[in-house]
Amino acid sequence: MPRLPAALAVGFLAAAWLGAGCSKPPPPPPPQPRPVQPPPAPPPETPPFTVTTLNLGKAIYVDQNVTATQDSFGRKDTVFLSVVSDGVAPAVALRARWYGPEGTLLQEGTQNIASVGPKATAFHLDNKSGLKVGKYSVEVFVNDRPAGTKLFEVLKKPPAAK
Repeated sequence: MPRLPAALAVGFLAAAWLGAGCSKPPPPPPPQPRPVQPPPAPPPETPPFTVTTLNLGKAIYVDQNVTATQDSFGRKDTVFLSVVSDGVAPAVALRARWYGPEGTLLQEGTQNIASVGPKATAFHLDNKSGLKVGKYSVEVFVNDRPAGTKLFEVLKKPPAAK
């Protein structure tokens, strides 16, 4: 096998080494795709305004809930109605219509409220000259739509305390 002269061998090695240095560097890797951000979650749905309970009583707390619910009253008692509601509404017109034993409209009142959750709104039946004995009712409306009716009775003698 023929041998290459040393100078020639060194030349081949130098050429290989220099050739390696002169070649183009490999291309950079492609950029990583940016992570796709999921769309923001929609805001939670706000529950619509609803009347949940109608409570009658002889007195109310500061939060406008009745202190004790009852459905019978004495002739000289003041009758309070607590309209308990839930839900969200920037403006709601609550109306209470009070009817006497003959079905005649005795009194009507409206309160405009804003609601962001559970709350109570109080109404009362004026009783300046005493109520007649008999069966009464109060109807509640939300923005002129019926929301409930509560029946109660006025007795000759005040009912015994529970």
